[in-house]
Amino acid sequence: MTATLAAVPLIFDPAASRGPTTTTAWAEAARAVFAPAANLRRFRVGDEAAVELARPAWSWLAPYRLPGVDELGEPQDFRYRSLDALRELVEQVVAARMPIRLGRMPADSPTIELLRTAVGGRGRVVVRPAATYPVIELDDSWRAPIDKLNSGRRSDYRRAVKKAREVGEPRTEILTPQANQLDELLESALEIEARSWKGEAGTALRHDARRAEFYRRYCRSACEEHSLRIAFLYYGDVSVATQIAVELDGGFWLLKVGYDATYSRCSPGNMLMAATIEYAAAAGLRTYEFLGMSDAWTRVWTERERESVVVRVIPYNAGGALATLGDACGAARRRIEPRKQLSQLVKYAKSTVSRPLHGLMHKAARNYIAGESVGEALQAARRLQVRHELPCTLGYWDADGEAPDAVLARYVEAVEAAAITECDTYLSIKYPSLGYSTERLRKVLQTAAKRSLRTHFDALTPDSVDRTRDAVEKFQAEYPALRFTLPGRWRRSPADADWVVERRLPVRIVKGQFPDVDEPAGFDRRRGFLDVVERLAGRAAHVSVATHDAALAEAALRKLLAAGTPCDLEVLYGLAWRKPVAAARRLGVPARIYIPYGAAYLPYCLKEARRSPRMMLRALADSLRG
Repeated sequence: MTATLAAVPLIFDPAASRGPTTTTAWAEAARAVFAPAANLRRFRVGDEAAVELARPAWSWLAPYRLPGVDELGEPQDFRYRSLDALRELVEQVVAARMPIRLGRMPADSPTIELLRTAVGGRGRVVVRPAATYPVIELDDSWRAPIDKLNSGRRSDYRRAVKKAREVGEPRTEILTPQANQLDELLESALEIEARSWKGEAGTALRHDARRAEFYRRYCRSACEEHSLRIAFLYYGDVSVATQIAVELDGGFWLLKVGYDATYSRCSPGNMLMAATIEYAAAAGLRTYEFLGMSDAWTRVWTERERESVVVRVIPYNAGGALATLGDACGAARRRIEPRKQLSQLVKYAKSTVSRPLHGLMHKAARNYIAGESVGEALQAARRLQVRHELPCTLGYWDADGEAPDAVLARYVEAVEAAAITECDTYLSIKYPSLGYSTERLRKVLQTAAKRSLRTHFDALTPDSVDRTRDAVEKFQAEYPALRFTLPGRWRRSPADADWVVERRLPVRIVKGQFPDVDEPAGFDRRRGFLDVVERLAGRAAHVSVATHDAALAEAALRKLLAAGTPCDLEVLYGLAWRKPVAAARRLGVPARIYIPYGAAYLPYCLKEARRSPRMMLRALADSLRG
């Protein structure tokens, strides 16, 4: 690790953290890359304050903007050393009578109030909220960042370190590059980023020449000022994660992060994050700034967020009128896009008729459960077995907020009830619903073992998998009749398939209701499903193909049969099952119905319905049928 090196930003308040996006180096790199041929206006107050505003040379309707703010999405501001210099700079800008749009400006920036004062009655200043960005306020306690996590996440972190050591001992480098090292280090960092989900989605810098050029230019300037930091995490000699950051104005500012998705189950991103947080705290820095936008992965470390806003300056002149006309044209164009239109329709429906809509969706959801009690579920199971010779799986669906002890009681009740029926069935459980308690799980498994009933772990969200796997490893030797579920849509599933094979676990493959943390847009869930099937074919102890897509079910079953893998089909109660069951029976493969009971849930959600008019119609039809 390297020592902290000072850098002096253009800023009037030494206690504030404005960061790299308000430096001259950032502005010059953005102008050179994103506005090389734009209509550019420069404003300056000696060496005390400056700003450049640009708009496309061909557009009379566009407002002037800070170069790069839309392309990079980072909060930017005018550059200034003192409040008096900023006031004079703002007066120069307003005197030019230009329409201006300042995207993602820090909400506490003095620029906003100075703009209001300078504009006065000669125009309007419109301020709208924008995405927040997270920050950690550092103190000495952050020298041990893992201690800041809750107990569950600390356990997750320790497990990740243990898994990483199976690859190689984790070690971290936090470098202050010299000029002759920069290009090689940057290329190494970009290569790691391209091995993450961003590479698959085409959003990595290696796939975006303009943004890559911007970061190269800015990093050269930061390198000259000795503020640039490039961090790497290694497992043994293998580089698995990276960060590009700057140490500036008492803060550690993250610019880019990336990790090799091959090692995602070892949490390399979080492991490197912990190392750089510890480094920043030990260096005596005041803040750890994530930039970007607040997201689930940042909330692992902090709930504190900085507010940002979009500021519009609309002068009362022809330029302001043209910019307003341009905004209206853009809004009209967005309104006529069908997907946007449907999204707005759903948003309106949710906000204005939420109670009737909730009632309709509840009625629709009743089509997908056998009832609220295990007795009703077993009645449905008997009907299916007698009429269609279909065995079943029992799955209790708990309500949001239901106590883990109450869920335990329902699981035990299901085992006891199933044991005295003549139905061919087994029990599906959700480990998170038991509060990840090994004692509660042991009670379920003991009861099921006494009644010779198989127990299956359902799949939920990606962050529940490691703890579910740990539970399987803990109890499999004692209770060998355990089964596992793999969703096809998670990047980790092929590696989990190898684990299933190693443990000789019967497995159910589903498309997956819950997306991966960073699932790329347009991800092909059918392809992901078949990829997992191919990974298991010829290797797994037994595979249950769980899909209502008859063509997909047949393709998956044929692959498994060709490889000599024991298999069957499993379909969800309430959905059309006859075609996939017929396809399975043509191949001589048995079929089974998963029967949920308890809380009514839909097998799709409004988020998916917004993307698909056909699915929205299906929800409406189900509500009428319900």
